[in-house]
Amino acid sequence: MVYSRILIVPTTEEEFNNKSIEEVQEEYYVNTYPKRENQFFRYKKRGIKFDSSKKTLLLFRYKKHLIALAELVNVKKYEESDDGHFGEYHLKDIQVLNKPVTNDELENIWGKIKYLPGNKPELDISKFPDFLDLIKCRVNSIKPLIS
Repeated sequence: MVYSRILIVPTTEEEFNNKSIEEVQEEYYVNTYPKRENQFFRYKKRGIKFDSSKKTLLLFRYKKHLIALAELVNVKKYEESDDGHFGEYHLKDIQVLNKPVTNDELENIWGKIKYLPGNKPELDISKFPDFLDLIKCRVNSIKPLIS
């Protein structure tokens, strides 16, 4: 198994100015994050505890759909809030889902998922192969996810 943990990172319509799923994918996950040094994503709420011994896959959720995924390589917490942001996730191999995954599809694999404010649900890693089967035709390349 390649990953030790899989976490869902919920994002809000407020964070992305109520843009459509396609606009958010194109503007941020294709044209902004991959071009930044460390491919970072800034977070506004509580961050993720980073453990370099656990390879972590982040699934980005927007408007009740998984729209992108990436490997987490580091977490940088800011000393002070920078315009409402408290830190950043450093990412690798950002993949945009050309057909976003719905909550129903996700729950068919992992069962009911509890989304609580500030919570990043951790998913059962044993179900990762089922998830790969679901998304293999929805990403540009499955290779970064299995190597």
